[in-house]
Formats: sequence, C-alpha cells, structure tokens
Amino acid sequence: IAEELDRILANILPLAIIFFGLIGNTICFLTFKLNKSLNKMSSMVYLSFVVIMDTLSLFVWNLNRFTYPNFGFYVEDFNLFSCRFLSFMQYYSIQCGGVLLAFIAIDRFITVKSTTSSNQFYKKLPFTTTKSAYIWSLVIF
Repeated sequence: IAEELDRILANILPLAIIFFGLIGNTICFLTFKLNKSLNKMSSMVYLSFVVIMDTLSLFVWNLNRFTYPNFGFYVEDFNLFSCRFLSFMQYYSIQCGGVLLAFIAIDRFITVKSTTSSNQFYKKLPFTTTKSAYIWSLVIF
C-alpha cells in the first residue's frame, strides 16, 4: 500500500498542485486587475506581484517532484543555464513573495496611520498609492 501511495503522490499530486494553483492564481490576478474598486488599492498591486511569484515557485518546485520519480531526471539537469536559472528562480520567487508580503504590511500600517493621525510624517512617506506600490514592487523585483 505504501508503494501505491508513493506512485500516486509522484504522478498525480505535483500535477494537481500545478493545475489548481495556476487556476487559482489566474483567478486572483484577474480579480485584482479587472475589479475597479480593487484596482485602486495599493495592496492589490502588491498581491498581484505575489501571485506572479507564487506561480513561478509552483512550477519549478513541482515539476521536479514529477519528473524525477517518473522519468529519472530533474528539470535543472538539462544544461548549465537551466541548472543555474531554475535553481535561482526556486529561491528567488519565494523570497520575493515574502518581501512583497512584508511591504503590504508596511503599506497598510502607513495607510491607517496617515488617515487616523494628524501627524504629517506618515502622509509624506512614499506609500499608500498604486503608483508607489508599482515602484516598490519593481524595486523588489
């Protein structure tokens, strides 16, 4: 029974994660971009970039989990470029997504402080607008 479970996990689970993750991330991205009220929020800009990074990490990690048990090779083993690029993308996409989530928290904090406080310091910081969210996201990339 353990061997059958290993076969199922090696064949079905990585592809299912890629399939459902891609569908879910696509729905999230389209919701963030096509909804007029969400499109004006700086947090949704950051989340759009998080969705892109999450999709990248989904593919790289799960393709290896599928190809090695079934075909006996890792995707990175094709050539030196694929080894370096895909290994870099595995870690970069996860770290970039984490930094973007931290910037969402900073942006939300500054937004709340600038609307509830009479202190002008928070209003002068380069956050809380969609333009600044795009700039910060591109800087993080």
